[in-house]
Amino acid sequence: MSETSSLGRKERLRKATFKYSAKKIKESEWLWEGWIEKGEVTLVAGRGKIGKGWVTADIVGKLINNKSLFEQPPLGEELKALLISFEDDPEKTIKNRMIMHLGHSDRNLFGIDTMEFNDLNISNEVDYEFLNEFIKENNIDIVVIDPIKMMLKEVDDTKE
Repeated sequence: MSETSSLGRKERLRKATFKYSAKKIKESEWLWEGWIEKGEVTLVAGRGKIGKGWVTADIVGKLINNKSLFEQPPLGEELKALLISFEDDPEKTIKNRMIMHLGHSDRNLFGIDTMEFNDLNISNEVDYEFLNEFIKENNIDIVVIDPIKMMLKEVDDTKE
């Protein structure tokens, strides 16, 4: 590395460093206080078949129906959610989770039938522009992708 580029890098690093005490706190809008921030990514992770889908369905069901979420009182509004599930049947599993088991209405729940994409490598076929437009057009507050690895390219399925 040349001396000039080294100095430039050091100067950029100096400009990028800061003291947290000098930063102002930006207020967050929470869907679930301290856990799920509106407009941000929240990842529910764990080994397969331990209940991530059930927990997610419970949280989404409560949020879209303005129900109390654990110790937090209702938000005061019904939210809209988009659930993209690559493993569970929308009519058999998802609808049962949202309605029968949890007792939630599904009027504010949208989905994409990924079974239509069975013959495609979905990680290469997801139209992110379409998803973005759909989310904006329908004022979606929460997006759940289960499992997230199906939306990522080059996933190594041999690792947990």
